[in-house]
Amino acid sequence: HYDSLTRLPNRMLLADRLGHALTQTRRHRLLLAVAYIDLDGFKAVNDTYGHAAGDEVLREMAHRWSSRIRTSDMLARIGGEEFCLLLPQADEVSARRVTEEIRRESERTPVTVTNDAGEQSLTVTVSIGVVSVAAQAVDDIEALLERADKALYAAKQGGRNRVVELRYPPPEAPEADGAET
Repeated sequence: HYDSLTRLPNRMLLADRLGHALTQTRRHRLLLAVAYIDLDGFKAVNDTYGHAAGDEVLREMAHRWSSRIRTSDMLARIGGEEFCLLLPQADEVSARRVTEEIRRESERTPVTVTNDAGEQSLTVTVSIGVVSVAAQAVDDIEALLERADKALYAAKQGGRNRVVELRYPPPEAPEADGAET
């Protein structure tokens, strides 16, 4: 249930915890936020500095981010350089505060890695997509995660090194009034 590299929970444990958090938030009519975090340009780190350096960046980021969240939150590695942050009882304001803090911390403090060329100092940036929701509005966990993924994609498309929030459920598309345009 844990990722061997970062020692964070893996996707399987995250799914279990998300289901539990959703049940609790529905029962008590609380809020819930989910964020996807992706390291920007990570392939270039592996290609330029080597996979051992890339592994060190992943371990260091996991450690830093874990120190920024509450004990009730869960940070999980869901694959490659992608992470998911589960924030039970977090509204839009607190979810934004936490994710912006993670983004700023990532950028502010370079990671020192060692490879054949010696020690290298790497600046790491992240893109984050976050969705906050009243749990009673969630009828499909996969739809919620897909919405967080869309927010992450928007952060990447918007220039990286940013947090993008999307609403859940998505706003209804305006209905056509029958007039041709």
